[in-house]
Amino acid sequence: MLTANDPNVATNLVYYSFAENAHKGVPGSAESEHVVFHFSMDGTLVAKESEEGERQLQAVKDTRRRMADRDKELDREARQ
Repeated sequence: MLTANDPNVATNLVYYSFAENAHKGVPGSAESEHVVFHFSMDGTLVAKESEEGERQLQAVKDTRRRMADRDKELDREARQ
C-alpha cells in the first residue's frame, strides 16, 4: 500500500518550558504538517582553463569594465 507518511518526520516533538521548568509535548506534533522542498537547477559546468571558459571569463571582465567606465562617466556628469 502506498502512503504519504514520511518516516523521517519526528512524531514526538517537545520543547522546554522555563516557566514550568519541564519538557512539554507539542500538541498535534504526531499529525503536524511536514514540508520538504526539493531544489533542482539545470545547467552546465565549464572549466576555466578551457577555450569556452576563457571566453566567458573575458566577457564577464569586459562587462565589469564597461560598467565601471559608465559609473565613472555618470559621476563626472553629476559633478558638472
